[in-house]
Amino acid sequence: MREVALAPHLDSARYGADAERSGSFAAIDRAAAQLPGLILFQEAWGVDAHIEDVTRRFARAGYAVLAPDLFARHGQRRAGLERPRLAEAQALLNSLPSGSWRDPAARAHAEAAFGAEAAARIDETLGSLFSPGGPLAAEQHLPAAHAALAYLQETQPRTRGAKIATIGFCMGGAVSALVGCREPAVAVSLVFYGSSPAPAEAAHAGHIVGFYGANDAHVNPTIAPFETAMRDAGRPFEVQMYEGAGHAFFNDNRPSYHASASRHAFATALDVLVQAIG
Repeated sequence: MREVALAPHLDSARYGADAERSGSFAAIDRAAAQLPGLILFQEAWGVDAHIEDVTRRFARAGYAVLAPDLFARHGQRRAGLERPRLAEAQALLNSLPSGSWRDPAARAHAEAAFGAEAAARIDETLGSLFSPGGPLAAEQHLPAAHAALAYLQETQPRTRGAKIATIGFCMGGAVSALVGCREPAVAVSLVFYGSSPAPAEAAHAGHIVGFYGANDAHVNPTIAPFETAMRDAGRPFEVQMYEGAGHAFFNDNRPSYHASASRHAFATALDVLVQAIG
C-alpha cells in the first residue's frame, strides 16, 4: 500500500502593500476548493517548528490556515529576532524548570552551560524581546493582522469570501484577543494563554474564547477585569481554565506541556470553530 503523507505542505505567502507581509499557509489539497479561514498568531518565539506544526494540525482539521510572521517585513526578520537567535534563547528557557525563567539565579546557572558568548547573545535577545513596548506588544501587530484578514477574505482563492476566525498562543493570544475587539469581520477569536485586552476594548468586542493554565501567574490576573467588562457590555467571553497547567501548556516542545489540558483545549477549539465558521 502506498504511504500517504498526512501533513499538508506549508507554502510561503506574501501579501499586504508591496507584499511587505509574509507568513506560512497550509490547506489540504484534496479538500473542497473553498475552506473556512483561520489566522494563527505566533508565540513570542516567532513562526517556529511548533507554530508550523500547529498550523498543519488545524489545516488537517479542514481549515485554510495562515500563520503571519509578525517579526518580518519584506521577508526579512527584524535584527535580533532571526529564527536561529530566537531558537537559541528558547533552548535556554526550555532547559529550566517550568516557570523558573524569571528567577535570576536559575537563569544564570542555565546560561553557564551555554558558554559566555552564547549567554551574552541570549541575554541580548531576551532583553530585546521582553522590553516594555517591544516586539511582544499586541497593539503594534494590528496592521499585520488586518493585512492577513484582507488576504484571506479578498486574495487567497481557498478562502475568498469565506468566514474567518483567529487563534493565537502566548503573545499571539493577546493579538488574537485584540483583533477580536477591533475587527468585526472575525467570527470568533481563540486565545491560548495570551494577556487580555484592556477592559475598554470590550465595548466593541466579538466572540472571544480563552484557554488558560490555572498556574499562569503572569497572564491570569488580566482575565477578570476583561471578563467583567465583557459581561457588562453583553459580549460573549468564554473561559476554559485548566487546573495543574501553566503557561504554554499546549506547546509540546516545552517543559510546560500538559497533555490532558492540551487534548481538551484542541478538541474544544475545534468545536468552537465548527460552530462559528464551519
